[in-house]
Amino acid sequence: MLLSALIDFPDDAAKIYSESTMNKMLEKLKETGVSRVYFQYYGNRDYGHFWDHKAPSHRETVETANNIPEFSQVFVKAAKANGIEPVAVMRPQEQGIWFTFSPYYKEARGNNGIQYTGGKIMIVSKFLLENPHLRIKRRTWDIDKDAINKKICMIKLYKQNNIHSRITKQNITIYVSNDNANYNKYEGDFTLTYSTEKAKSDVITSGFIINYPIKTITNLGDSIEVITLGELSINERYVAIAVNCKDKVNDEELFINTPMHAISIFDENKNEICASPGSANWKTPTNEPHLQAGFNFDDGFGENWPVILDSNDKEEYLAICKGKDEYVHGALCVCEPKVQEYWLKWLDKALDDGYEMVGNRIECHSVHVDEPFAYGYNDCIKEEYFRRFGKCGEKDMELSKISKIRGDAYTKLFIEGAKRVRARGKKVYLTLNVEMLYDPIPIARHMAYPMNVEWQWKRWIDKIQPDEINIRAYYSSLDFILNDPQCKKFVETAKKYNVPLTLERYDYWDFATEFETVRDSGDFSRMTLYEVNNIIQSDGKGGIVEIKPELLAKLKTLIK
Repeated sequence: MLLSALIDFPDDAAKIYSESTMNKMLEKLKETGVSRVYFQYYGNRDYGHFWDHKAPSHRETVETANNIPEFSQVFVKAAKANGIEPVAVMRPQEQGIWFTFSPYYKEARGNNGIQYTGGKIMIVSKFLLENPHLRIKRRTWDIDKDAINKKICMIKLYKQNNIHSRITKQNITIYVSNDNANYNKYEGDFTLTYSTEKAKSDVITSGFIINYPIKTITNLGDSIEVITLGELSINERYVAIAVNCKDKVNDEELFINTPMHAISIFDENKNEICASPGSANWKTPTNEPHLQAGFNFDDGFGENWPVILDSNDKEEYLAICKGKDEYVHGALCVCEPKVQEYWLKWLDKALDDGYEMVGNRIECHSVHVDEPFAYGYNDCIKEEYFRRFGKCGEKDMELSKISKIRGDAYTKLFIEGAKRVRARGKKVYLTLNVEMLYDPIPIARHMAYPMNVEWQWKRWIDKIQPDEINIRAYYSSLDFILNDPQCKKFVETAKKYNVPLTLERYDYWDFATEFETVRDSGDFSRMTLYEVNNIIQSDGKGGIVEIKPELLAKLKTLIK
């Protein structure tokens, strides 16, 4: 079995690369036994994104792009010089990372970006910066554009069960901000009362855990305790609830919930205000305290990552912001003709750079939203929906039909891309991401790809007739991939086409042991180590540092 490696260059470039670094890294990979390197394609410096931005974080990637403006071409040339096959991984949806920068940062105050709940999205492609209206659009029927003008008079905090919470008024501090930066303590008084309500939905928690186990902490209709903060008068858009509790209690007594199910706000008439819950589940872009640099809203972690609001001897937060976003952070709508033209332009550029094989990866960091099934309502999608299925109100549009329209568009684009690749005499590979194709998609991966899309993987294989098929996963174990019935179906179907199968695995597994297991299974012709930055890094001076020399040495013995 052959060995490949994959480069996700923004990670490598964070250590500052030069042409010399690129050459030495590829020399080391060749010495290890690597015969092919996949390069996740982000164009060149003109692409924007990590390579040309004004955000206060990720400055090293800008410096790398200044050192090597045509880093893709440099990689291809260096790979071929070392006898390594260069393969492009097109990332059509990786157009803007989900980080937002609040006005706490002078860079956000003084530079362009795409306005989003919590601040500006600043690490984006130039195309996206110029065309933010071409992102995947949210439904509109549950957005109140006047929400930001409403006064908050009551806040409800929803516990996961009906066991009385230890949180009292003395444990709570309320903070407010107009712009998610430099929060101030709310100086008004408030009341605190407890009541019981029926849960409006199931609450399921998960995370980046092997095979994505889930836990249902609340069932629809369960009695749950509600803590109500009343007699408030808050005009600011952003509110953070800080809770400090001492001593230890058991898990059932703790206040545990996901942000999306834990908090809501109300006006003077006790009408719920359209809002986006937030949290401190993820750090701020440059690691400042959240009360200074801002909380994270609509970031994908609010759907299923739990918050323990009354952790022992530690201040914890829930936040909420009036209003909702109209688009995902940075992913483009595949049905837009201008988007298709843009994607194919960069495909042509990748072919110009000299790659020998090309494929696509939809998985991205640009659709981190807390209501993933609320998206797919661009005007072009509505027009096609009405043409196929008849005119109706937005609220009556069926998600299965929206998914079919969008799935057809992806398939059409992949087919056209494959034609262009083969017209240049190059090969096409197809990635089957077992988690993206799984039914149902693991809840912790809802943030990784656009939802409401029919992923037509069998049509892809039939229509494209790929030269190779790649099996990919994120936090699924090798045992799961090889033995789960759905995963086995993906692999068995791919095998029928009599093309080489590759398996892409992250280095945080026991990669060398897995390599032997996969080799001995006889199903795969090649295994790809994801990713190079975790085993070889730049020293910032034109050389390299071996991060996992033992793994490199072990792999060298396995490749004969």
